[in-house]
Amino acid sequence: MRSEEDDGHYNAIVEQLVARHGGKKSLYSRSTFDEGAFWSMYDRRAYDALKREYDPTGRLPGLYEKTVGRA
Repeated sequence: MRSEEDDGHYNAIVEQLVARHGGKKSLYSRSTFDEGAFWSMYDRRAYDALKREYDPTGRLPGLYEKTVGRA
């Protein structure tokens, strides 16, 4: 668990509660997922297929990097 001083502390609590109830937290705000947990909730194969089609040169950051890694 993160400390209260960490700016992701309360978001981590929300993520855990939402997951416990079978939901997915919206990615509009800071997320604290590690990469394995993130891709266990989101369809990486489908995302990778779209990424290859619409960004074949990798010019844009990936979904995980944009929403969690803050790329």
